Amino acid sequence: MPLLLLLLACSRGDTRGSLPCDEDLVDVYIVQASSDLLTVGVDTVSVDDTFDPAVTVFAHDGGRKLEDLVLGRFLDDGDDEFPCSFPPPEYACPQVSFDAPGDVVVLVQVYGECVGPDAGYLLMIDQDGIPPRVKHLGTAAVDRFDQPREDDSDTDTGDLEG
Repeated sequence: MPLLLLLLACSRGDTRGSLPCDEDLVDVYIVQASSDLLTVGVDTVSVDDTFDPAVTVFAHDGGRKLEDLVLGRFLDDGDDEFPCSFPPPEYACPQVSFDAPGDVVVLVQVYGECVGPDAGYLLMIDQDGIPPRVKHLGTAAVDRFDQPREDDSDTDTGDLEG
């Protein structure tokens, strides 16, 4: 029975989500990826809840529940790579592509203004033309994920807000 529940909690391909309009919160996903090119993007879904989204991706180093999650190394982040379907007042939507080391953790964040109290989005994930399994773990405080990034300078704290 636990395996069945895990399979029901996962989806494949594009996943809709919604966050409160608060830069201090992130939606957290685990993506079951193999060692292939992975593309992750976030698009807006409605004129009524459009916002400026950002996405950050880490290697997954353990834990299948939000409270047990262990982040691996920083892989990539995106902010303004393509025009949103429903443009926010400023900026654009994020998209990143990288060679996945295996499973990854994706964080979706409000990174600027929102039109309404909530920020609706579509998380788009593709692995060489095949949608991988995606599991939403929940919403968490962004400071839970602060850590140094390997490719940033020694003075950077890895803060997702800047």
